[in-house]
Amino acid sequence: MASPPAPTESSTPAASTPTVPPGPSARRSVPVRAWLQPAIVGLIVVSAFVACYVGLQRNPEPHGVPLAVTGQQLATEVRQTLGDRVDVHQAADAGAARCAPP
Repeated sequence: MASPPAPTESSTPAASTPTVPPGPSARRSVPVRAWLQPAIVGLIVVSAFVACYVGLQRNPEPHGVPLAVTGQQLATEVRQTLGDRVDVHQAADAGAARCAPP
């Protein structure tokens, strides 16, 4: 008498084996280079922008700004105080000072 054939993988139904979802370690991880490289490039660009902006705005001084004033005493005081930073033009009155050419 022959014995029944041994069960093989193809003869076992697929429903009898439980399906286990992949765990966190089985998920496809994003390579570090995919986010690290853009982050470093962005950091360098932002750092360069901040360095240029702060470097240029650190100690602003006027250079040759035209300034019209009324009165000899005020013109002298402004020239002594601000020096070559401004070009002082003396005007006869406030109206003439407002309309003075630069």
